[in-house]
Amino acid sequence: MADRPALQSSSPNLRQPCPHCGYDIPPGATFCPHCTRRVLAYEWCSECREPVSIDAKYCPYCSQRIRHARPDSAAPTIDANIEIRASRLGCLFTAGSFTALFHPPVIHAAGDRVRMTRWTMFGLRIHDQEIRIERIASVRTTKGVFWDSLVIETFGGATGDLDQRGLRKSDAKRMASIIKAALSDRRE
Repeated sequence: MADRPALQSSSPNLRQPCPHCGYDIPPGATFCPHCTRRVLAYEWCSECREPVSIDAKYCPYCSQRIRHARPDSAAPTIDANIEIRASRLGCLFTAGSFTALFHPPVIHAAGDRVRMTRWTMFGLRIHDQEIRIERIASVRTTKGVFWDSLVIETFGGATGDLDQRGLRKSDAKRMASIIKAALSDRRE
């Protein structure tokens, strides 16, 4: 099996293929315009030849240990302490959640984590879901007529993706841009 080309080109003007979908990405792009996943700082797994983040300790596809993983102390962080609350009506109409009228979901990003808190059963139960920034593969907003959604996808499937509907458009864009900035700081 022939080795795949390196993702970091010696010529900055040449387009490189996305390691996930193969679409040609423009020079200097952080995210693929086709599949919206991060495209910087990848290497190929020596065992299965799948793209693996240079920060990974293990390949998410075959569990092979990656030899040149960065230490945990170099993990990306979010400098701001930001919290957004979903729109009560937005959650009711886009997600069908009556509980959100009384307890709208909250997304909190600070340090090296993003946490989403949702209430269920009319506030009797709290469901917290937390993702470390280094586990985020991509972040994007999906546009609605009145409200947007924030989608945070993770590597490897060990941690579930976060998807919150019914966010105010400005809040969704702001949270996505802050997380993308933390992800782009991982460049070496």
